[in-house]
Amino acid sequence: MLRNIRILLQSVFNNKVMLVSYLIIVVLSCSSIVKLFALILKALETVPLNADMLPSLEVANRTLTTSILLFAFFLFFTYESAARAVTKNLLEPASAMRRGRPKLFFAIFFTNTILLFIINMMQLIINLIFLNGVAVYDVPIRIHVIVSILFNNFVIPCIAILLGIVAAFIKNRMRAYLFLIGIVFLISPSSRWLSYTLDGVLPGMMQVMTPFFDLFNLLPPSLDAMPNSVFGFSLLPYRLELAAIWFFGLMAVMLSLLARKRNRRASFLRLSSMILAIAALVFYMQPSSIVSFARGHRDSVMADLNYYENYAAKELLSEFVVKSCELDLRVGQMLHATVSMTVEPADLEKYQFTLYHNYKVNRVMTSDDEELTFEQDGDYLTVFNPKQLDVDSLIISYAGVSNRFFATRQGTYLPGFFCYYPRAGFHRIYDNDFEFLPLIEPSPIEFHVNIDSNLTFYSNLEKTDHNEFFGVSTGLTLVSGFYREVDVQRVRLILPSVEWRDGLFSSTWFDYVEQGMKKGIITSEIKSVFVVEPIRARSMTERMSEYSDHLVIQSFRELFEFYDQQTLPYYKQALFEILKLEERNPGEIEMRAIGVGWDPIEKNYAEEDPTTTQEWNYSFLADLFTQKGKANVLNACQHYLDNEEDTRFEMAFLLSLYDALPDLSSEQRYERDQQLLSDVLTEIDNNRGMVEQMVSSIRSTASGEQENSIEQFRISAQHLLDFDFRVLVFDILDTHGEEKGRQSIQALLDAPFQDKDIRTLLRALINGG
Repeated sequence: MLRNIRILLQSVFNNKVMLVSYLIIVVLSCSSIVKLFALILKALETVPLNADMLPSLEVANRTLTTSILLFAFFLFFTYESAARAVTKNLLEPASAMRRGRPKLFFAIFFTNTILLFIINMMQLIINLIFLNGVAVYDVPIRIHVIVSILFNNFVIPCIAILLGIVAAFIKNRMRAYLFLIGIVFLISPSSRWLSYTLDGVLPGMMQVMTPFFDLFNLLPPSLDAMPNSVFGFSLLPYRLELAAIWFFGLMAVMLSLLARKRNRRASFLRLSSMILAIAALVFYMQPSSIVSFARGHRDSVMADLNYYENYAAKELLSEFVVKSCELDLRVGQMLHATVSMTVEPADLEKYQFTLYHNYKVNRVMTSDDEELTFEQDGDYLTVFNPKQLDVDSLIISYAGVSNRFFATRQGTYLPGFFCYYPRAGFHRIYDNDFEFLPLIEPSPIEFHVNIDSNLTFYSNLEKTDHNEFFGVSTGLTLVSGFYREVDVQRVRLILPSVEWRDGLFSSTWFDYVEQGMKKGIITSEIKSVFVVEPIRARSMTERMSEYSDHLVIQSFRELFEFYDQQTLPYYKQALFEILKLEERNPGEIEMRAIGVGWDPIEKNYAEEDPTTTQEWNYSFLADLFTQKGKANVLNACQHYLDNEEDTRFEMAFLLSLYDALPDLSSEQRYERDQQLLSDVLTEIDNNRGMVEQMVSSIRSTASGEQENSIEQFRISAQHLLDFDFRVLVFDILDTHGEEKGRQSIQALLDAPFQDKDIRTLLRALINGG
């Protein structure tokens, strides 16, 4: 065998085409990694190592993106090696030797794995040097990077090597190449694109085709997203099982093709490979967490978006309270939970809870071992107690997965606002605009938590033993993975392990905690702060949530900037953000309104239906500014935000202002427009070049001269030609000249109130009036 491998290696290096192609793949698979490495280290020259959240896994992420390149290369490279053995009639002489055929093709397999391993060693060395460069010496992270590269860039391409050998037995070369091209397409992200396209043409096709495409989902997921430093790269059981299905399945096929005569050893190996492949398939078909940070992946953020798109949420206040909650959790391929809750009153006919829909309830018992019937409908669980037994405690057993708020053997992210344990009452937990909504206990609950897992867990509760916690809080947060904890003053920080640079903890975090205390955000009640990396968090809740005893945040900078916003109900947060934007950049609302097609001349916004309107909130605000006065509208908006009893949604509130606020009188509008016109003249005097450039852009967009001009922007620009004071002023200056035009505009500014509005008078000047 060793002699055959040596001969095959020599043949590769003696064949100019094969040698050049191999050297090219070595360069391609390493050069982009080195380039990124250099860019990051150069950036670090201006950033101190103790700066928070520096890039640590980007080079590893770039390394894993070469997995498809290595897979495709060794698929065809191995095919050519094996096909040469077939076409040069080496099979017959090999068959004359004892186990000659298997030895020949196993030699081809090992020869290519050696060539692959050389590339892997180079990639590993680059990554370890980079981790040294950014001073990340955390051993678990280093082991994870090494294992991830070996699995994705060595084991997965080894499957390609086996496929190449099997393809060599296809006699027609054209068919063999079509087979190999088809395999590359199916494992690539392009196959996902095909399933989405088919679903657009034939609705429901994606649901049918997805299980088939999933069998080819060998490549590492989420490489189009930023790497998550606390979860790392997916090495979850389902990926290992899928790789085992392919590896042992192909091994069985290859042995079947090679063993012409009855051979006990070959038969035993073939049978063993088949058994292992079937066993891996059985395990693979079991429900399992699939953590993907790519937005297009059906099993991640898109899964919830698609599920809730046509889901009817319920709202029902609870008739009971939960006094205490004991959770026994087992984290494996999915989350298994047994939750014992003390409820009060204890003799209701039914108890209604909210529990995330992917957690399926198995049984409900009382503390007296009496089994109760239940009904689970989406996120809502109803437990029936028709005999009105004194239940004292309800014991609910369930299991399932959530791929966004995950609990896996590799890491866990279960924030306190998420319904991974039953919550009293029926609640809306998702909104298609705001995504996951905060569901925080109205009053503190006593928790006792026991977790069966191979990982070390961190919680906001006091730790009583390994992975056991006890305490009182308005929410239970559990995380595991690449985390560490440190005490800063009196606050416990749970941070990503990569924040320990050069084995030391960054002083920046001390400054953050001190700043949070001075701002009154980290109060004496806050005992813990979790700094997490949620999956594609869009809602404020997922980036920042506050409980009676802890905070869960994405970054301290966001905490300081958006703390006031996250304290508001989710349906008020968008308006709050708009008002802050206007405060920083006066006039921004009107500009954005025009950009999204605000048209006060042709449209009557006051008649819009708040539940069905497709108009933007910017348009409503700009329209209200025009009719009611900007100061009046902004004051009303601030009162709405401050009024906790006002539970109307933003659009309903804005539409109510058309009746609630008096219209500006014609004289008030005239005086307001005079001031706006004066401000435009001042802006032109201070920065004429920038204003001229903006007006030129509006004109070219309106005329359609700009390439790739979006129709909506073109229509908005046409509206600006007749509405925007800057455009009107420059039209007058172009028509009458600088001096005369200025005099005419100044006369309007000095003139007393007239029946016509300012814009009408300006247009008259343009037309020679």
